[in-house]
Amino acid sequence: MSPTPARARAALVLERRRTPRFPLSTVVQYAAGRLHGNGLTSEVSAGGVYFKTDRVLPVGKRIELRLEWPVR
Repeated sequence: MSPTPARARAALVLERRRTPRFPLSTVVQYAAGRLHGNGLTSEVSAGGVYFKTDRVLPVGKRIELRLEWPVR
């Protein structure tokens, strides 16, 4: 199976992130002020976490995360 044209172009773009991202799908709990909930990570790095929730989180606010790390 060959990659899609968009994916092939994306592979040619130079990576500009300072820290590499690693695929990690695990449950995350978040708190942003009075807003609390759960989500699911898809990428983790030393510089950040990409995760999805069923809510829109506030922009520019501090968000506390707790995630289930797969190993100790």
